[in-house]
Amino acid sequence: SLIIALAIDLSRRALVTEMAASSNAAARQLDVFRGGLEDAMVASSRDEDFARGDKPSAFRGLDSLYRNGKYFEELMLIDEDLAIMLEFPEQDAEQLLAESEQEALAKALTDRTKTPLVLFLPDKGRMFSLVMPVQAREGQPDKGLLARVPVFELNGIINEFVIADGRSQLIDAGEQLLATAGNSAPGEWANPAESGAKSLFVPPYLGGEAFLMEDTDGSRDIHYVSPPNGSAWRVAMTLPFENVLNMAFGHAVLGLLGLIGVTAVFYASLNAYGNSLARPLSELARASRSIAGGDLTATVDVKRQDEVGELGRAFTEMQRALKGRM
Repeated sequence: SLIIALAIDLSRRALVTEMAASSNAAARQLDVFRGGLEDAMVASSRDEDFARGDKPSAFRGLDSLYRNGKYFEELMLIDEDLAIMLEFPEQDAEQLLAESEQEALAKALTDRTKTPLVLFLPDKGRMFSLVMPVQAREGQPDKGLLARVPVFELNGIINEFVIADGRSQLIDAGEQLLATAGNSAPGEWANPAESGAKSLFVPPYLGGEAFLMEDTDGSRDIHYVSPPNGSAWRVAMTLPFENVLNMAFGHAVLGLLGLIGVTAVFYASLNAYGNSLARPLSELARASRSIAGGDLTATVDVKRQDEVGELGRAFTEMQRALKGRM
């Protein structure tokens, strides 16, 4: 039972460490992905084509950004009244801004902030939307640039880092579920820290939090939540506790085999050492009986350098002394 308990503890720590490393790697990759999109948008928003203000120039700017950013599905240029000035590619149906996009655009024009969003559009599904201001010639933002990226691009990134039969989720600063390892519908994320879950040890150099949570059906899961990355996003990974038990079973079997092997080697060594003692002691006993019977010619051949060898040499000196007296 001690070996099994130790194997479970070691397996749990190993899996938490693996989950933390994978989640942090996914978070770094997401930062690179989002940073690349933002850099492309920032560079384009400062382009002269946008600064001129006329539609043909702005259209060329959207076209250039669309071709250089392979993940963009839609690009829009929005005016101060939050009306769509231009869109690329051009759509047959009238495009509408989501309420959250309108709020982000209003903030971009007043505070010069760039905002990432994940929203659900009835005709397009889940989209990742990026909003940032466009600088006018006078240096003040008078337009907003909006880019939409299919959310499955985010799903694809975190899916690369899923361990075994676990799942990963992308959480924003407001604890909204942004993306999952599968292309599932939007939902709410249950923070394990607020659900009475047992806290688990995480190596300090990895950061984040880990928990052991038991569900209502009796099943148990290990949860790991990465620390906020540069965009305040976190990657949450969940793994069934059966993975710990399976790993622990393997460790326990190896531990038992190792213990059996060590025990076998110990007894074999002990037996070999016992035999190495028995032979010279038997010779000494035989020679002693011979001398006791009057035969002073009995000899022993003990060439050891330990206490048994010293006993053999003392016996030989005694035999010589008895011969000398005779």
